[in-house]
Amino acid sequence: MIHIVKGLTVTTNNPKIIAFQGGAGHIKIDVAGVQYVNGSTQNFFAPEVYIDGMKSAGGYFKVKGPTNIELRVPNVQWSPIPEGEYTVPDFSINYVPDEKEIFKY
Repeated sequence: MIHIVKGLTVTTNNPKIIAFQGGAGHIKIDVAGVQYVNGSTQNFFAPEVYIDGMKSAGGYFKVKGPTNIELRVPNVQWSPIPEGEYTVPDFSINYVPDEKEIFKY
């Protein structure tokens, strides 16, 4: 199942929660970078994605059932992101339920 998330906003110092109500399986989250301007410089950041307090660099997660998907503005020490609210470009959450009978190996 693919779910498209549209118009989600993230705020510095305040994570955005998406409630996942499905069963056990795997989730892949493809979040695009967010552009912002700091002074006269245009930059971008990729929102950090956590499930059950765990972060995945590739966006893959194993879930055991209903859980929260948390999106955060990263805290970058060498190039701080200005405080504020940022709109994340539309992105997808792909969910594959556990079905061990489909593939045999």
